[in-house]
Amino acid sequence: MTFFLGIEIKQGEHEIFISQEKYAKKIMKKFKLEECKEMSTPMNQKEKLCKKDGTEKIDQAFLEA
Repeated sequence: MTFFLGIEIKQGEHEIFISQEKYAKKIMKKFKLEECKEMSTPMNQKEKLCKKDGTEKIDQAFLEA
């Protein structure tokens, strides 16, 4: 799977990359905002997500319903 609900997903051996670039460009085009000035995203870009972060696992049956 590469695209799901407007989200591009690329999975490597030890990582998953998630992007909404295609969706964002579609919205920008729809509202004629392609020529607008860019702004930074206010988030820590070097934050690493971890499989074992202390949260509970998601019930796969719930996702398949």
